[in-house]
Amino acid sequence: MFTGQASKAMATQPRVGGEWLVCSPATVPGFSAIGYIFARDLQREIKVPVGILTLSYGASTAEAWIRREALATNPQLKPMLDRFETAYRTYQANKPDPEKLALERKQFETDAAKAKAEARRHRAGPAIATPSRISIIRPCCSTA
Repeated sequence: MFTGQASKAMATQPRVGGEWLVCSPATVPGFSAIGYIFARDLQREIKVPVGILTLSYGASTAEAWIRREALATNPQLKPMLDRFETAYRTYQANKPDPEKLALERKQFETDAAKAKAEARRHRAGPAIATPSRISIIRPCCSTA
């Protein structure tokens, strides 16, 4: 089974990182259960070795895996693409300062440790706008 490495990109990528693993008792626990069962049953049926690709990305939406042209030309799907593009442009124009984020995170961790030592509750961590928090997560293998 080939398990693709999780990454995101706005443009089509020519390659996806990852690794092939031969199925064995040592490797099968890390395989997609559905992929494994499908490949096993298919191999039994056609009697030839079967290779399966797993390219999944948690919390990605179905539309993130659809060609951009298909979304753009479908009147029902285009508004989704338009919202995503607007959100992405807004994020690009207002990227948080990495140094400021690091300071906020450090302060949060200090405050949280103090609250824990005093056995009291502490606020949730800082909400950070990232591309993955925009409405459509686009896996790197989706097509632009």
